[in-house]
Amino acid sequence: MLETHPYYSFYSYNNNKYHGKVMALAALGATKNNADIVWKLPNFEKELEKLNLLQEPRESLQDLYLTRAQDLRNTYDYLILNYSGGPDSHNILETFLLNNIFLDEIFIYSYFSEETIVNLQNNYPTTFVMFPEFYEAQKSAIPVARYLVEKYSPHTKITYVDNFYQLHKVFWENINEKNYLENIKGNASVLLTHRHIARYRNPNFVPEWKTIKNRKKTAHIWGIEKPNIVYDNIGVYFELLDHTILSRIDLQHILTVDGIPNNHELFYIHPKSVKMFLKQAHIIAKTFSKDFFKNPEISTSTRKKQDALARVIYSFKTKLPYSGLKLGDLITKYEDVPLLKELAKTGIIPGYADMTEPLNLKLYADDKNSLSSINYDKFLSFIYHSLFKGADKKQLLHTLCLGFTSKRYYIKIH
Repeated sequence: MLETHPYYSFYSYNNNKYHGKVMALAALGATKNNADIVWKLPNFEKELEKLNLLQEPRESLQDLYLTRAQDLRNTYDYLILNYSGGPDSHNILETFLLNNIFLDEIFIYSYFSEETIVNLQNNYPTTFVMFPEFYEAQKSAIPVARYLVEKYSPHTKITYVDNFYQLHKVFWENINEKNYLENIKGNASVLLTHRHIARYRNPNFVPEWKTIKNRKKTAHIWGIEKPNIVYDNIGVYFELLDHTILSRIDLQHILTVDGIPNNHELFYIHPKSVKMFLKQAHIIAKTFSKDFFKNPEISTSTRKKQDALARVIYSFKTKLPYSGLKLGDLITKYEDVPLLKELAKTGIIPGYADMTEPLNLKLYADDKNSLSSINYDKFLSFIYHSLFKGADKKQLLHTLCLGFTSKRYYIKIH
């Protein structure tokens, strides 16, 4: 049954299927040479391969966005947009509201408590403005959502929840040996990064949602993700990245802990909307040169890169007032701001302990002696001793958190 799900995926190695990255790597028997493992999103890829990838779809992006929004409206009784105030989710919000397609609810959250945010804003203004987690909800998502709802859709509900940091801590405080195996079989690699599990495994932290979902077919909409364009000797291609899907979709949890249907939809990636993804890829590829993508300020996920891409694939009526920095920006600035190192020790902000790990894997653990941090270490130790004993622990952690890709899809041949 799961194989027919739009977001069904697996890892392939030696013609065998593995539904989790950890199990695929264990079968490989190594953590350094993992190029033989290919991630597959078969239902999306099947529809993609029906198209002539070298030909740009004729439809406009605006029409394709509109078609996707209308399809979601026709499929579900109740739609909840996860709105960050960033370009991707903003385009979705405007697509619905400006075209008079009713959106039931806009959900906005911030990682930290209001008290923490105010303290950082008042006492550490330089640090505060560096991180979107500290201010995008307050300075972008909330005011923009209120303005658009008031002007275009007064019956759309706006819900705001702060302190997702605490929800993530609670998750790790409750994980134990009894559910290690269940987690390893699924999105274990996502658990080891900073991703908030509660957002998609059991997103009923708003009490009213339980009632709504028991009565209405409900979906959470996510604004993930633009095509990643790459040049090589053959031509221009894109790959699908596993984290794009797995950080929002977990097919082990198609029901919440309450037994309620748990539906999530990626607006930009779905078997029904492959033309939209391909159209975006072509527009990006023909707008930007090879040198653009080779630029060190562009090669990683920086704000400069994301803003440049957004300008050519979105057309906003309401401009966003703020845009926070991205992971690539943080890596380059981390060593320049001593305060960031001190805060990183507490887990309050992202940190890169020795710059050999791509992510601070305890981003939301308050300190190394907390129960959440201890359980995190136990979980990682269980994976190591059960499946990878003898491997280099640091390399293992790095590999488990890397994004794995699909095969290459060429849209231009030299």
